[in-house]
Amino acid sequence: MCISVAPVTAQQDQMMQKDQMQKNQMQKDQMQKDQSTMMLRETTTTLQGPPVSELDARFINDIHLGNKKEVALSNMALQKATSSAIKQYAQQMIDYHKQSDGKIVQLAQMQKVNLPEGPSTSMHSVMDRLSALSGSSFDKAYMDELVEDHNRNVYVYRMQAERGTDNDVRAFATQSLPEIESHLASARSISQQVASK
Repeated sequence: MCISVAPVTAQQDQMMQKDQMQKNQMQKDQMQKDQSTMMLRETTTTLQGPPVSELDARFINDIHLGNKKEVALSNMALQKATSSAIKQYAQQMIDYHKQSDGKIVQLAQMQKVNLPEGPSTSMHSVMDRLSALSGSSFDKAYMDELVEDHNRNVYVYRMQAERGTDNDVRAFATQSLPEIESHLASARSISQQVASK
């Protein structure tokens, strides 16, 4: 039995060549796509950098919670304080710590640090204690709390500025430190005025 094979016509030859060219182009496109994906992965890895250190993550979390506490206490002071100097200071704290927290939230997103959503237990405790006070007792307790908080903050910011491993987090601490020191000096001054009354 003899099978005859029809000769390939010029039209069929062109179609076969066209099919082969399409296959080659698809393979070339896939290789370029694979290379682009690899380059994107490398770029993403470079942009993300190494994971944030425990020191940097703890700083971000502490400052976030501290900002929330300062804003909450200072909102209370706007309502309960008897001294105009305290109310003015409280408003300054609200404005500054809201702005500071916006920057901390951005840093947390950049560093992939999960921030605590609610207030800390210690913040609840302080809020409960201060909400039970009024008049000069409130004024004194509020200012004592802010002196203590800013004393601690100066130490925390200074440590982060010196020992932080991430450049952005360290820069934030370094740039913020003079303002935190100024807040502490003001808190001490107002606290002394309140104590002398």
